[in-house]
Amino acid sequence: MRDDDPSLRRVRTTPELGDGSWYVVDGLAGDVEVFVRMGLDTRHRSVVQEVVVRSNHRVASDQVQRLPLATLERLANRPLDGEQLRDMLVSTGPVLRDDPEESAEAFADRVARRYALHAALTRSPAKAMADESEVPVSRVHRWVREARRLGKLAPGRQGTAG
Repeated sequence: MRDDDPSLRRVRTTPELGDGSWYVVDGLAGDVEVFVRMGLDTRHRSVVQEVVVRSNHRVASDQVQRLPLATLERLANRPLDGEQLRDMLVSTGPVLRDDPEESAEAFADRVARRYALHAALTRSPAKAMADESEVPVSRVHRWVREARRLGKLAPGRQGTAG
């Protein structure tokens, strides 16, 4: 590789593996190591955001094409049972409260994640959030409306939660 080639740019930074957001893809043949970083899209579904392929030899394009990215996303988004969802609700930390130090985007993201978990458990996620936060349901509806406006939650459908 020539340093003066305008189509190639040498990058000196590498992904920080081990920060909790990178995962190793097991079960691939050969000496290829594959790492993926998962994230959430606007509908709070897990998606592959970054891929790192490492090998002691040449990485061939057919190896990259065979990476099971869609399968990884499908596995990450498989439905959880009620007990797993309840555990996630408990482990997500304190109940929602308005924090003047928190940005509107960050708060809307927290509201959306919590709402999505409750929506998987009950037909009245706003009521469940209001009960746990000890606030009126109307306030939770306002939080959810703002989360939708900011694109953190998909538009609502009449008569359905989520």
